[in-house]
Amino acid sequence: MTAAGTKRICLTGGEPLLRCNLPESVTALRQETSEEDSSLSSNATRMTRFAKGLKAADLNRVNISLIARKRLKYRSREALACSIKLLRAMMRR
Repeated sequence: MTAAGTKRICLTGGEPLLRCNLPESVTALRQETSEEDSSLSSNATRMTRFAKGLKAADLNRVNISLIARKRLKYRSREALACSIKLLRAMMRR
């Protein structure tokens, strides 16, 4: 990918957080390419499990699909609690 001039990688399609080895995959992609930007598109329902590992893997950005989260039909209180947990997980070091 480096020889082809790849500068950005976005992991998407289906739900990337269903892959149990996602942080290791991000690390491998970062090591084998010279991309300047790596991101992940997700509904983030499992982000609390992966946030630390993805940060350690040097993932630059996470795009959270709020449309997908809306489809989960959480009541507003539960959605707020879930969002707070998600933000806390993303901010942990």
